[in-house]
Amino acid sequence: MVTDKDATYVEYLLSEAGYPKTAEWLRGLSASEVLDITDQLDIAERPDVASDVLASLATHEDWCIRQAVAGNSSTDPTVLAVLARDKIWHVRCAVASNPFALSGTLAKLARDIVLNVRYAVGGNPSTSSRTLARLATVADYDVQRAVARNSSTSRQTLAVLARSASSRVRYTVATNANATPAILTVLVNDSDADVRRAVVRSSRVSSKMLAQLAKDKIWDIRYAVAKNPITSKKTLAELAMDTNQEVRDAAIYSEYLQGEGSADDRA
Repeated sequence: MVTDKDATYVEYLLSEAGYPKTAEWLRGLSASEVLDITDQLDIAERPDVASDVLASLATHEDWCIRQAVAGNSSTDPTVLAVLARDKIWHVRCAVASNPFALSGTLAKLARDIVLNVRYAVGGNPSTSSRTLARLATVADYDVQRAVARNSSTSRQTLAVLARSASSRVRYTVATNANATPAILTVLVNDSDADVRRAVVRSSRVSSKMLAQLAKDKIWDIRYAVAKNPITSKKTLAELAMDTNQEVRDAAIYSEYLQGEGSADDRA
């Protein structure tokens, strides 16, 4: 058993030439009580363990070990497909979070009765855009946010989520690098200030959007516009006359930086 005094015991067993890392090796050690549950859990979590060892552990009676196998990046996708039907939702959730799970497996888990599992599928970058589109319709804002955050979510699905009743979902859409200028244009007028702040910080924001946000009633949004390197000179000139001192200072400094850049180009 691994103890605080000898924390490298399992690593020692795995590296010894006399102990090949196979399922047979694992069963032999377990039967002889060289390995206890804690040791087997340690092995199940290691990405350098042979796939047949993980396959053997996938049938373990202790669900914590099956959960560890389900979350292991070295577990064979066919084993993950079996674990996706596990009676313990924590195990299924680990499969749903595993980026090496097959899209078909994730599609089935997207219909899981447990919301936590569907949430994990929504956040998995390996989930297909079709499955993500279906999850976007789930009446749970946490699941919708997971989809809105996913880099694999299509622009069409993001456009739908941009009109979500939840401001946190709309905020997450604005932070997604796949959000198109058309989507951001809708969010520029959002009633929630955090959503508008996210638009200002987006890499897809346009100078036209920034000109509109430069008139925002929230001073720190105008400040962020003044600091944005793509804000137009015309907008900066307007912000240089802002009622807020910090906004004015930021706009004037940005005007100076743009002027310096123009001078360097001429040189």
